[in-house]
Amino acid sequence: MSWSERQVRDRLMHKYIDLDYITIVLHRPIWSTTAAGGRVITGETVLEAQKFSFMPFKRRLTIELAKATLKTGEDETSLIEYVLIGTPESDIEKNDYFIWTDETVFNPGRFEVNFVQVRRHDHKQAGIIYRGPDATN
Repeated sequence: MSWSERQVRDRLMHKYIDLDYITIVLHRPIWSTTAAGGRVITGETVLEAQKFSFMPFKRRLTIELAKATLKTGEDETSLIEYVLIGTPESDIEKNDYFIWTDETVFNPGRFEVNFVQVRRHDHKQAGIIYRGPDATN
């Protein structure tokens, strides 16, 4: 991709997100390996606030049951309910989560990142699962 095309795509993505965005603070679990070889969460890192476009995931604008699936690459299919779209500089990884408290936009509760799209040259797209109002893990 040429430099000028990259600049245009970056500008368009920033303008798209600025039209209708939410500001969230992501929490990233810190994983440690146990003596038995498993992994456990031993803490978390709180990232700085970031802007994302947030929307319900509806495949081809139709509702398919209560939830939808999306192909995430490498023949892996993930169950998601929402999509976060951010700039390529966005710091977001699988298993990050955020707590939403404002009832005017959508239901409050915990939202967890189920996957981050493999192709990230002009934007980052993450599939989100709603864990409920009282979900802690």
